[in-house]
Formats: sequence, structure tokens, C-alpha cells
Amino acid sequence: MRRFLYIFICIAAIFVMTIYDLYAAFLMAVMLILAPLLSILPMYWIRKRLRLSIKVPARLLRGHLAEAQLTLEGPFLSLLSSPEALLGAETSDETVSFDGGIRFIFRRTASHCGRFDMGEAHIRWTDPFGFHTFTLNAGNVSIIVLPLKMGEYKATMKTLRLIAGSDEPERFGATLYKPGDNPHLINWKVTARTDDVYVRDMYPAEGTNLVLAADYARKPDERDLLCDALYSAGLALCASRMNFLFAWNAGTGSVITQMIRNQEDWSDAIASFLAGARKDALKAGGLSPYVPILYMTDNPAPSVSPSLHPVIWCTRDSREAQLSGKDAIMRAMGGGT
Repeated sequence: MRRFLYIFICIAAIFVMTIYDLYAAFLMAVMLILAPLLSILPMYWIRKRLRLSIKVPARLLRGHLAEAQLTLEGPFLSLLSSPEALLGAETSDETVSFDGGIRFIFRRTASHCGRFDMGEAHIRWTDPFGFHTFTLNAGNVSIIVLPLKMGEYKATMKTLRLIAGSDEPERFGATLYKPGDNPHLINWKVTARTDDVYVRDMYPAEGTNLVLAADYARKPDERDLLCDALYSAGLALCASRMNFLFAWNAGTGSVITQMIRNQEDWSDAIASFLAGARKDALKAGGLSPYVPILYMTDNPAPSVSPSLHPVIWCTRDSREAQLSGKDAIMRAMGGGT
């Protein structure tokens, strides 16, 4: 509206100058035309001296609130005409001014695990006459949203031990208890002879009796089910001090494998998986055909190397899967009816 009004005044001034041949009208028309230009040039100078930064959490649990902080700092902020911050297509939820800057706060609920893309963060404002829009970009904002634990430990381990080919794991000596270890594995005989708490150690340090493999499910609900089951299976194995191999496809042409020995390894592996995983984790092969594999996927007919014979859990109905659908997977994890 301001633009049209300004243009109308300029045209009217030029019209008056032409009809009445008034020098004052001519000067007024020139000043009206030059005024917006003179206001735009300082804005370019100010724009080069502004600093825009974005702060977001690297990881977040599913269902929690994600907060992104977009901060604009620099001189002459008071000269900016109503700066507006946008994340994607949405404006900020809160604005906080401080000495030398403005902070725009965005809050979004991370409803599903995986790669949570919040959109491109940028700030825009106009010159005092509203003729030109200036923009500063902070880039695309994305967060890794971690899955949640599901099921029950005993039921999960019973299922995993059956897949691994043994109802009862081998045990080797005792090691110091660490946060996250299964309290049912406390070695009371060793603990009674010392001042520390020890748990029974299971499996050789470099050995593995099971491989967990997974695809990145495309649909959010199926991805939540798959990743929750995957994450919980890994936590159960870590709590039982059972080493395992994790395999997934990052689109590099070969399967990525990681040896998991503890919960810290597993948390980092899950974050890497969510950040870059694709489908067809077992298409390229590369794994030992002699180690049992639990393959979690959303593909009813996944591509699997002929040398491998995994146990397949599919989030959809599948004739090729040993377990298919939400209810079957949840029962196997001890979380269903």
C-alpha cells in the first residue's frame, strides 16, 4: 500500500510540474524519487555488518520440544524496519532483545524420529519506504530425533537369543558395574569379596553372535516403530554385555558395519544411522553368512544378498518376513498384547 501511495504522489508531482511548469514542483519530484534510493544504499552497508547465527540441539528425543535460536547481531539494528525471522514458512514464537542484538526463538515438536528438517532460517526487513526487501540466510536447520525405548528387557532378550541361536548366553568372568548394565547380571560372589559391584561379563571382547541391520523407513509412523524396536534391541544387548554388529546402507555402494560394545557406541551408531541411512541394507552383502542377522525394514520384499539368510522384521505385511506389522513386532519386544 505504501508503494502505491508513494508512486501516486510522484506521478502527481510530475504532472503538476508539467502542467504548470513550476520549478518547485520539479524539485519536489526529484526529491521524492531520490529519497527511496538514498534510504536503500545505507541498508546495504548495514547488511554487510550484521551477523546471523543459528543454535539448535544436535540430538533430541522423539516427542520432545525442539528449540531453535536465530540471533541477529550488529550495529544500527534500530534502523531496520521491523525485522522478521522465518524458519521454513513460519514466524518466530518469541523475540528477545539484548544489547547489540535480537534473538528469535522457534519451538517445534519433534513428533517422529529421524531427520527432522525445520526448514531454512532467514531474517528479512525492508527499507523505510517499503520498496526493497533485504534478507540474511542462516541455512537449513535439521535435527536428529532419536527413537524411544519400547518393550520389556526379558522378552526382548529371549527373542534375540533365539535369533542368535542360543537360549542362554555364555558368560566370562566379571567386570565392574557401569550405569545401564542389567542389575540381574550382578555377580554376587565377586561383589561380596570386594567393595565394588561386579556384573557377569558375557562374550569375548571382539566376538559377536548377532548382527542388527536396518533400513530407514520413509513413512514417519513406520519409522517410529522400526527405530524404536531397533534401538530397544540394541539397548537390551548392551545391558546384557553382549557385543553385536550393526549394519546399514548410507548409499555409498557398500554396507556400513559398526561393532557395538556399550550404550555409548549404540547411541552414536543410531544417530549416524538416522542422519544418513537409506534402504537395502543387505543388498550389497559384505557380512558373514555364518553370523545370525536380524534385519528390520519397511520393505515387504527387500533386496537381500543371496549369501545371507536374515530373520526379517517388516513394519508392513510381508510374506518374506518372519514378523510383519506393528502388533507382531511389539509382542516380540514384550510391549504388545
